[in-house]
Amino acid sequence: MARFDVYQIRSTGELAVDVQADLLQHLKTRVVVPLVEGPEGDWPMPRLTPKITFDGRSRTFGTPFIIGVPIRELAGPVGSVADQEYPIALALDLLSIGV
Repeated sequence: MARFDVYQIRSTGELAVDVQADLLQHLKTRVVVPLVEGPEGDWPMPRLTPKITFDGRSRTFGTPFIIGVPIRELAGPVGSVADQEYPIALALDLLSIGV
C-alpha cells in the first residue's frame, strides 16, 4: 500500500485515496479520503476540496470526510493520484493545521 493510491471501499463501492504515511505500513488500518462525484462534490472551499482527475474524470477530494478504515475494507489499488500530490497536501494541511 502506498500513499496516494486509490482504492475501492468494499462496503460502499466508493473510491478513496490512501493519505497515510508509508512509514506506518505496519498498522492494520489506513487513513483515506473519498473521491466524490457529482453535485455532492461541489464545496465552497476549493483548497480544502480540490478537484482531482482520476480515470479520466474530475472528482472532488472529499477532505471533510477523512476516515480510518481497516485494510480489509480496501480493494485494489485501482490506480494512483500521486501526480496530484500538491493540491492533496494543501488540503490536508488546511484540515490539520489551518494553513
